[in-house]
Formats: sequence, structure tokens, C-alpha cells
Amino acid sequence: MSRKDLRSYQEALLAMVLCRAREYVKLYQDRLDPVFGRDGKIDFTRWTDIPVLTKEELIACGDDKFDNDLPDAQKPFEWSATSGTTGKPFLAAKTRSSLLMAACINERLIALGELDTRKPLATIRYSKDPELTFPDGKTTRGWSLHAPGALSHTLSQETSTDQQIDWLQHRKPAYLTAYPSVAAEIALVMGADARRLGIEAVLTFGEAVLDDQRMAITEYLGARVVDAYSAQETGYIALQCPVSGDYHTVSGAVHLEIADQDGKLVPAGTEGDILITPFHNAVMPLIRYRIGDRGVMAAGRCGCGRTSPRLRTIGGRSRDMFHYADGSHRFANIAMSDLQAAVPLLQYQLVQHQPTDVELRYVPDPARTGEPDLEALARIARRDLHESVVIRVKPVDAISRTVSGKFARTRRMF
Repeated sequence: MSRKDLRSYQEALLAMVLCRAREYVKLYQDRLDPVFGRDGKIDFTRWTDIPVLTKEELIACGDDKFDNDLPDAQKPFEWSATSGTTGKPFLAAKTRSSLLMAACINERLIALGELDTRKPLATIRYSKDPELTFPDGKTTRGWSLHAPGALSHTLSQETSTDQQIDWLQHRKPAYLTAYPSVAAEIALVMGADARRLGIEAVLTFGEAVLDDQRMAITEYLGARVVDAYSAQETGYIALQCPVSGDYHTVSGAVHLEIADQDGKLVPAGTEGDILITPFHNAVMPLIRYRIGDRGVMAAGRCGCGRTSPRLRTIGGRSRDMFHYADGSHRFANIAMSDLQAAVPLLQYQLVQHQPTDVELRYVPDPARTGEPDLEALARIARRDLHESVVIRVKPVDAISRTVSGKFARTRRMF
């Protein structure tokens, strides 16, 4: 589809979202005025004049964000809690049409990953459901629309890595769905023995896949990574291309923008805030919603031949960017290998307490001896963080996860 055709297609979907939201959702009764003329027609040249919707606004408005006049066929029958990694968690509503769209996009992900839907799938995810506890978890059938009889095993992430490994050894899945941090930890704990699990592909979600995590999954598990960018409140946003590694936006489901702090679009190659407008969830419309992540759009055509817009990078959560005394801010991107050369660690987390004070919490590697090389850490801090930063070290038994079971490599405490 050409850019012109895609724009026309998306504007037709956006028009339905805008008109419905303006009439039936109190949150939008005034904030959409910039694009509506006196005759009721929509002027998409003024799209960026619509105020950006923040998560704080969404939470504060309460029930004013819902359309309560939908026909019964579209009423929400599923509620899900956001993870809270970009701020305070809240309940998001999903309609039948949005869930059907998610199922269709899942089929596209399966095709991109070249997965055989007749083979068993195992899922390790955060859940308090007692049916998903170790040692059995829960087994059902049908993880794809194409193969309703295929085995689907699920285990709560509220289990130890050793228990997860034991469960996988008994279930013998061909594919694993999990946070990348969970899959990588399984791979690292098992080491060379991880290939005995027979996992062919890992479907990752919920966290950005870090380079060292991808390496652990591919090297130890011998599995390819099939990654999707999504959020509880929006559904699927983009799928990673197996050719270029970029993320193709699911243009039939969402309109994606990269914008500056004022909501104005930035050019391809420039980092900015990711804004999402889903097309198929009328009960809780999200229009120019700042999801809390940063990203960079790619320019030109993808090597795979697809013409859909794509994200070159998904930088991480805006709230986890490190802020420094001179007013600058950036993500704390330090290569795992560099830190391991300076500190005998298995796992780590960087916590910024003040602009110049960064704490390195790390789980020691029992196979290595020696103390952290503080001079090497100082050089890393000046090169990769900021010249004013001092890194102090703190060995810990384990790195705690968020309330939703996610692993945060960096945290900013102010």
C-alpha cells in the first residue's frame, strides 16, 4: 500500500473514532475541537493541534474516558490492568472487536515467525490465578485460530527459575512466550544444557529485548526471537521484522506518531515520544495517547519489501531516562559485556538516586572472584552516562521485579 493510500485508509478509520468519541465520551467533547470545522467536517491538517493525552489525564478522568452508549455487541467483556511500568497502573477496557483484531494480528505474528501452529506452546506470564501454579500450571488447546487443537501450556511467573525449567522439561513445548528477561534468565541458568529443552522460538512481549537477552536466548536456547511491541491499553502496536530487525506498525489497528514534548511530529531518525491512536476500541478511545515510551521512526523502504511505517528503535520508558544537573537527559545504555568486564556479575540494575549518584545493584557471579574495578566503572560512567556521574556498587541476592513481574534494567528515583 502506498503512503497516500495508507493515509486515506487511516483517516477514514480515525474519522469514525473521532466522531464517536466527540459525541459519546465526555473526555473528548472539547479536546477534539481543533480538527472539527463548523460544518462538522474533520480537517486532518490540524491533527497535531489535538492535545496529547497523558496517562495521568486518563487516570484522573475516571469514567469520563468510557463510551457507555455502545451497542451490546461492542460492550467490553474483558478488563485488563496495565503493568504500571510507565506510571500508575489502571484498568483498561477492551471490546469484542479489539480482541478480534488482536487475534488476527497474532496470526500475522505467527506467520512472520514462521511458526507451526500444530506444535505445543508454553507461556510463562505474570498471574495470581491459582490454576497456573507450579508444578502443573494449566493446559488448554488452541493458541492459534488456524489450529484450535494445538496444546497450550501456561505457568504463573510467580515461580522460581528452577521451577520454570522443570516445568518446561515436562511440557516439552516447541515455542515459549515470555518476557525476554524471563527467557534469558532460563537460558543463562541452564547454559549449554538449555538446548535440551528443544525450544525453537521465543515469542517475547512486555519488555524491550536487550542485546544481551537476545544473545542468551539465541546462543544457549538455540531459539530465534519473535518480538512484538504492545501494551495492555492499546493492544498490538508493531511486530519485529525478521529481515531488518525494525518494527512494522500494525497500521490497520493503530495510528502511530513520534512527537516532541509539545505534540509536534519529529522527522524519521529523531527520537521522540510514541503516541498511539487505536482504531478498534470504541469503549475506551485513546486519541494521541502518550504511552510512556520513546522511539525513532525508520526512513525509506524496509529490506523485506513491506511498505508499512516502522520503528527503528523503541528506546524504553520515558520515566526511566536519567536526568543530569546540566539539564540533559538520556537512557542509561551500557553494554552488559562492559559491566561484566568491570564487575563479576550475573545480573544488574542501575538506579539513579540523584543527578550525580548512580547505584549499580548486581547479583554476583559465583564462578568469578575479585572485587569490582571502580576505576573501570568510573570510565564507563563518564563515557556512557555523564561526566559528572559517580557509580557506586551494591551486591544483592536478587534484583526485584515490578508488581507485574517485569524486569527494569534502569530506574530513576527522583
